[in-house]
Formats: sequence, structure tokens, C-alpha cells
Amino acid sequence: MAHTPGPPPAPRPEPMQWTVPVSVGAGQQRELVVTIAGGEVVLVPPPSGRCMLPEDSDAQLLEAVREARRVAREMRGWSS
Repeated sequence: MAHTPGPPPAPRPEPMQWTVPVSVGAGQQRELVVTIAGGEVVLVPPPSGRCMLPEDSDAQLLEAVREARRVAREMRGWSS
């Protein structure tokens, strides 16, 4: 009796949330969240609503927004 392979493994789900370290003053670190809601990219600030992006986090924020935009487009059925 020949072995019949099962179905292929399910694709790993794309992340729906990315976090970027930010400063909220007095050396306190929090996270800015990049997420997707209703097929759109949304930036969610820390609870204080105000934050500063440290210089070493700017590339991380840009990459998070790019990835979120790519996933949002795929969710809407667009190609990258």
C-alpha cells in the first residue's frame, strides 16, 4: 500500500501587529503599534497619546508601515 501524503501545511499567518519602541519623556520607553483595521494601516500611539521616535527606531517604523501596507493590500486582494 503506497503512502499518500496529507494536505500541505497551512501557511503561516502574517503578523497583524508590529511594535516600534518610542520615548514618552523622562527616559520612559513605550511602544507605538502599527496594525491593520478594516484593510487600512493604523498607527496606535502609547496611552499618553504623545511620543517621540528615537533615531534608532525610525528604520523600524518605516519597515513596520511597509509590511503592514503589504499585508493590507493582500487582504484587499491587491498585488504588491
